[in-house]
Amino acid sequence: MEASKHIEEPLAASQQSGKPSPEDVARGVLNDREVRVFRPSHVRFDPRKLDLPDDFFEPTASELKQIIQHDAAAVREIQERPLLTKKLRDAEKQKRMNRFRRSVIRVLFPDRVSIQGIFVPSSTIREVIRFVRAALADARNVKFHLFVVPPKKKLVDVKKTLWDEQLVPAAVVHIGIDTGPTSTTELLKPYLLEKIEDTPESIAAQPTAAPIPSPTLPQPESSEKKAKKPSASKKIPKWFRKK
Repeated sequence: MEASKHIEEPLAASQQSGKPSPEDVARGVLNDREVRVFRPSHVRFDPRKLDLPDDFFEPTASELKQIIQHDAAAVREIQERPLLTKKLRDAEKQKRMNRFRRSVIRVLFPDRVSIQGIFVPSSTIREVIRFVRAALADARNVKFHLFVVPPKKKLVDVKKTLWDEQLVPAAVVHIGIDTGPTSTTELLKPYLLEKIEDTPESIAAQPTAAPIPSPTLPQPESSEKKAKKPSASKKIPKWFRKK
């Protein structure tokens, strides 16, 4: 009895060490990014038409105008001050970057299934790669690269931020599979596939102008009658009458 108790105690101690398992770490990464999985959509995702809540951006329309004017002035100032230190340039960049709270990144797989995560503009490409790896069922045996189009550009510098790569406030990032399966049914974790949903219409829908109601348009008959009225009139100016 004492021997069995001696064996069980180290096991319990290892379980209570507090070190999370790789799966727990992966789930934590995905939860932090508010992961969502979307079915293939025939409508291409256009980040410019992303339907974002009002509080997604800090500046209002009038403030954005001021930002543009301020940035133009800042560019002129930088050009006129060649001795501007890197520290000041970085501070100016950080100030502009902080105006956007988040960036929506949608990673598109070869079969057009996509996973979406929420990042901040200062997030690096390394963090996006980590997000993708966390979603893979067998990350050890899958090699991949990320790229954007058009034109095709591989995101190879993992230290660059989303802001540096112009992936703010939203962007589609494609994934190329170098080694491993290409179908998401084999690539993604099963519990993620269970959460798959249709692409929200509010993201892909394009605004359309409301058609002009036909009753407001002039009818051909009435326009013809209007044209005939002057010719049917027998009134002639006095100066045109024959004497």
